[in-house]
Amino acid sequence: MGADLSTLSEWQQDALTSSARQLLELGNTLYSRLGSLGTHATKMGASLQKSVESYNALVGALESRVLVTARKMHDLGLVEATIPEIQPVEQAPRPLTAAELLDALDADVARPQLDLEGQAGRAAPVTGPRRHTA
Repeated sequence: MGADLSTLSEWQQDALTSSARQLLELGNTLYSRLGSLGTHATKMGASLQKSVESYNALVGALESRVLVTARKMHDLGLVEATIPEIQPVEQAPRPLTAAELLDALDADVARPQLDLEGQAGRAAPVTGPRRHTA
C-alpha cells in the first residue's frame, strides 16, 4: 500500500509539473504575441497620425487657395450655392503607454512620447521606444 501511495504521489507531481510547464509556455507565447500586437498598434498609430497630418494639409490648402477663388465667384454672382466649410481633424491617435507593450517594440518603430508640457492632444517629437530597467 505504501508503494501505491508513493506511485500516486509521483504521478500527481508529474502531472503538476507538466501543467506548470504548459502554463509557462502559454504565458511566454501570450507575452510575445502582446508585444507583436503592440508593435502593430504603434505602426498603425503612426500611419493614422500621418493620415491626419495629410488631411489637415489638404484642408489648409483648400481653405487658403481653392475656397478663396470659389468665394470670389460667389461674390460676383456667378454661382448661387456656398461651399460648406471643411474642418481639420483635431484628434490624434492615442499612444501606447503600457510598459509591456513598449518593451516589446522593435528599434525601427518610433512612437510619439506623451507631451507633459501642456500641448494637450498633440504629440511631442517622435523618439525611440522607452526601455525599462529592472
